[in-house]
Amino acid sequence: MILKVFNILGQEIQTLVNKTQVAGEYEISWNSGDLPSGLYVYRLQAGQSVEIRKMILPKIKEIVDKARGGFFAPFHK
Repeated sequence: MILKVFNILGQEIQTLVNKTQVAGEYEISWNSGDLPSGLYVYRLQAGQSVEIRKMILPKIKEIVDKARGGFFAPFHK
């Protein structure tokens, strides 16, 4: 099984799994580190089967910072 993450430009960001595994369900934790919020793509290959899906990476700190500077900014006279 091979599981890779790519940015929206198609550049590989990280390989999360690259090993032979028996059939079953697995859970993978991904530490996205300093990557910005945005749209990413993951590619999962198991044998001859390949799936490519989009995912959104939200960074809570970025969301809160944008909210404070935008609509939810405190009102000052």
